[in-house]
Amino acid sequence: AAALTDCGGTSGSMAQIVAGLNWLITHPFRDQRPGVDVVNASLGWVGYRLEWEAALQTPIALGVPIVASIGNNGAKGPGRHGSPGNVQGAIGVGATDWKNLVAPFSAWGDEAPPEGPSYPVPDLCAPGVGVYSSVPGGGYERHSGTSMAAPVVTGVAARHLERDPGLIGDPPGLLEALEAWRSPWRTGENGNKGGACRIRAYDPQAGGADPGD
Repeated sequence: AAALTDCGGTSGSMAQIVAGLNWLITHPFRDQRPGVDVVNASLGWVGYRLEWEAALQTPIALGVPIVASIGNNGAKGPGRHGSPGNVQGAIGVGATDWKNLVAPFSAWGDEAPPEGPSYPVPDLCAPGVGVYSSVPGGGYERHSGTSMAAPVVTGVAARHLERDPGLIGDPPGLLEALEAWRSPWRTGENGNKGGACRIRAYDPQAGGADPGD
């Protein structure tokens, strides 16, 4: 769903994003049921959490998990995370480097909504440094950012949903499954910046140690 179509495809309005979300959750991609089972949101802004909460009310109410990048302002200190990655109900994703450490740019800290208790973000991390990705024109380049990490988690989530259809429509259950299939942080490794864990690639046949360890 191409929602950020302004300025050469690098920006857009909340109205454009809401229209993209609406298409994703209502379009008849399959005969059995409309919409998708999980949404990746590699986008966001700092300081717009309330607007994003309103935008995500419908997909969250429908049980569509929103996997979202947490933002790239981590080097500026805590609390510089972006929305929708810091919206309660979304799965916020930070970035790790090739050493499986939290990337310096990956945003982190507590979100303190006025209407409830604060909570830490991101929820978890995935590879987001030097990720080999397709680019316009048919080529490939290496890019870094939490927007590279969120699709990794979305892909792993899709494999979980494929294996266990009972998780479809159950975002909290999906997050629990993702956190169970994980590489836990070693003592002091993430400095409380990376959430619960580093995501593992989902391979039901593996059954062994995490290849990242």
